Amino acid sequence: MLDAFTKVVSQADTGGAYI
Repeated sequence: MLDAFTKVVSQADTGGAYI
């Protein structure tokens, strides 16, 4: 739940490098 939200935020912050 929180992991999914963190993934989206991380993708936006790193330009989608975090998967």
